[in-house]
Amino acid sequence: MRAHLLLVDKEPGLRSTRCVEIVRSRLGRNIKVGHAGTLDGPASGLLLILLGSATRLSDYAMKLPKTYRVTLKLGIETTTGDITGSVTRTMPVSGDAEERLRRATCAFLGMRLQRPPAFSAVRVNGERAHRLARKGKTPPLEARPVFIRSIRVTSPVDEDGYVSMVVECHKGTYIRSLAFDIGRKVGCGATVSSLRRVALGSLAEAQSLSSRLLPHMDREALSRHLLPVERLLDHFTAYEIDQHVEEACWRGQAIKGCPGRRLLSWGILPTSEGVALVGERGVTFCEVVLSSGGASFYPKVNVPLEGEIAG
Repeated sequence: MRAHLLLVDKEPGLRSTRCVEIVRSRLGRNIKVGHAGTLDGPASGLLLILLGSATRLSDYAMKLPKTYRVTLKLGIETTTGDITGSVTRTMPVSGDAEERLRRATCAFLGMRLQRPPAFSAVRVNGERAHRLARKGKTPPLEARPVFIRSIRVTSPVDEDGYVSMVVECHKGTYIRSLAFDIGRKVGCGATVSSLRRVALGSLAEAQSLSSRLLPHMDREALSRHLLPVERLLDHFTAYEIDQHVEEACWRGQAIKGCPGRRLLSWGILPTSEGVALVGERGVTFCEVVLSSGGASFYPKVNVPLEGEIAG
């Protein structure tokens, strides 16, 4: 069995770490299992599980673009930024709220600074922000750069103030913070009523396995749902390399100049996010350094594609 990925459709209320624990118990405690980015407990949708040496690619997998379906409740703000929190403010929803909402979303596209919600996994002086918030403290959270590709309003605002949107974004974007900021821009406040991650890079719901089935599956049954590591690569600039270059990569040697044949179907993310070199033995992710002498590729992570899943 090769090192693989497992795409889980997480049910609401289930922690991401619990999904990892269940998969580990099914495959065996000697196998490394991790995930590529936490999905909030109340949220549902796609959680990417990494197995064996694929766990080395966690930082790269988290750079994949994400697509969310979100329902907002206009007219209120809450402590957590979603419907599970206590209401901190209520405001009337005007008759032109939908028009104002559609105009407001344009202001949040592209690269911008966003402050994470107090109830989040961000570390503040070594402690999770949500733990400080539950103690009644206000964690000092700095705004961070995020990239939002698109926001589409997909329903009218109903009589109860609910409206649906689809958001395409990149690493580090908090939909709860986006909802809060949009609500302030519209002038009536907003909180997340429901949230579902429907795509992760090119991975979609059709390739996923329901988290409700995980506890009832043995290793053989679970293995039938594993995906190849190459499914992570289609958003990165990638080159097909020969044996000589691959051997150098696995020795940790820098590659000067063009390392091989560019795979033109890949490369949505900028090269600053990493470049994948694909050989017969496996995949090497590199940092690219540009100079007057050209590009140099410095190997950072090697992942073998063949062999048993192992730590």
